[in-house]
Formats: sequence, structure tokens, C-alpha cells
Amino acid sequence: MQCIHNPPAKWLRILSFIIILWVVILSLLFYMIGSTLFALLVPLFGLTAFIILALHPLLFRPKSITITDDGIILNLSLNRHRTVKWNEIVEIYTIEGSPLTVIGRMRRAGGIVQKSMAPIDLTYELALKVKDEYYMKNGDCVYSIWRNRK
Repeated sequence: MQCIHNPPAKWLRILSFIIILWVVILSLLFYMIGSTLFALLVPLFGLTAFIILALHPLLFRPKSITITDDGIILNLSLNRHRTVKWNEIVEIYTIEGSPLTVIGRMRRAGGIVQKSMAPIDLTYELALKVKDEYYMKNGDCVYSIWRNRK
């Protein structure tokens, strides 16, 4: 059994900061113009987007995973654990973005698609390790159409 850390996506934090900044700027702008309706609706929209971005890592991104003989154990936030058996995995995808550009670094990701649950977000490197382990345990690997996409 090996436990591997799954760091959070930095681009989600940056996107959250940009949304908050734009909400503040637009709210002040609409308030100065005199449109109180838009001055109230813009923060409501921004708060909704921020909550969605804040909940995404808590719900769909494990802090770490443990690879076992039977499958993987997801160590989720709030001390929750969930086991995914090898036969429950439909697809293991990796998106190899270019590490030299900002867009490429944002695209560089991986994950696991399960039969009955939501997809699990992983880093590219971690998804490759899970894919290699899946190949060693089952003899064939689940490849994705995204594998060679840059």
C-alpha cells in the first residue's frame, strides 16, 4: 500500500480570487452609477460562483489516495474515506498539457471515471501512477481519448 498526496489545483484558487475581485469592482461601479438592483445582483452571482468553486475540491478531489491490491482508497476532506474497486473504474484519463504555458499547466490533469459515482479529479502524475497500477493488477489499461491531447 502506498499513500500518495494529491495537491489542490492552483488555478481554482486563482479563479476564485479573480471572481471576488471582479465582483467587488462591478458592485462598486454599479453602486456609483446608482443602479442598486445590479449592485445587489452582481455580488449574489459572484457569491454563487465562489461557493461552487470552493465546494468543488471538497467534493470531487481527494487529499490523497492509497493504492491497494483491491483498488484505491480515497482520503477525502472532512476525514471521509471511500474505496473504489478496480472493477468499478470505467476510465482513467490523463490530459497532458504543456508545462511551458499557463493554459497548458491549467489543462494538465487527470482523473478516474467510476460506474456509479462522480468523476474523481487527480493530478496528471497521480493519474499516471493509478493507470500503471491498474495495468499491473488487471493486465489491460483503460485508455482515454484525451491521453495525447495537449
